[in-house]
Amino acid sequence: MWKARGTPVDPSKFGSLQIDEVLYEDDSPKLFTSHGHECALLVYESTFDRSEQLTRYLAVCADEALLSHVVDGSIALLDALDQQTVWAIDQRFNGEIESTVALQEGIHSVPDGYKPIPGVRLQADHHYN
Repeated sequence: MWKARGTPVDPSKFGSLQIDEVLYEDDSPKLFTSHGHECALLVYESTFDRSEQLTRYLAVCADEALLSHVVDGSIALLDALDQQTVWAIDQRFNGEIESTVALQEGIHSVPDGYKPIPGVRLQADHHYN
C-alpha cells in the first residue's frame, strides 16, 4: 500500500461510503459516487490489500456538472480527480472506514499505477458504426 501523506481527517465525514451509483466496475466497483456529510463524492479504487482486507480509495467532492462530464466522457478521470482536496480513504472489506487523509499534494501525492492514466476517460473517444 502506498504511503498516504497529508492531514488525517475524521472518518465520520464520509459516512459509510455507501455506493450511490457505480460508474465503472471490473470485479468490484472501481469508480462510483457516494455521499459524505458535506458533499457528493466521486470515488476511485486506488488499490487493495487482500491480506490486510483493506481497500484504498481516492475521493473528491463532485458537483452534478463534474459527474456529468465524467459519465459522458468529456473529462479524463485523472482530471476529474485533480481537485483542490483529494482524500485517501482506507476501508476494510467489512465496510469499516479505518482512516482518511487529505493528501498533501492532492492527486499528485498518488504514485503512478495507483491513479488513472492521463487521458483515460469513462467513455471511449471514438465510436465506430
